[in-house]
Amino acid sequence: MNNNKKNPDPKLNPDFKHRLSYHVDTATLLSLTETINTLALQAESSLRLLSFQFSDAEADRASDDIIYWSIMAAINTVKDIDEVVKAYHEAHKTTDSEVAA
Repeated sequence: MNNNKKNPDPKLNPDFKHRLSYHVDTATLLSLTETINTLALQAESSLRLLSFQFSDAEADRASDDIIYWSIMAAINTVKDIDEVVKAYHEAHKTTDSEVAA
């Protein structure tokens, strides 16, 4: 953390579009559907792989760190879904208010 007010820390603004559908720049129902489907499949796949850690006593078990971070990856993917839906809603709320004006 930089306490120097003359030279504040630069803002970090990563581009995560690679995690979304190919139609990410448009707030259409198609882009929303494709993005949610992709993210849901990612979360589901992670959780299904994790489920095997607890279903077969004979199998080698992953470390607690691997299990923890896999669960966190699925949680963060679900949060991504939430943010995409909010962004879609905001885009249409702005468009709807512009049309009404």
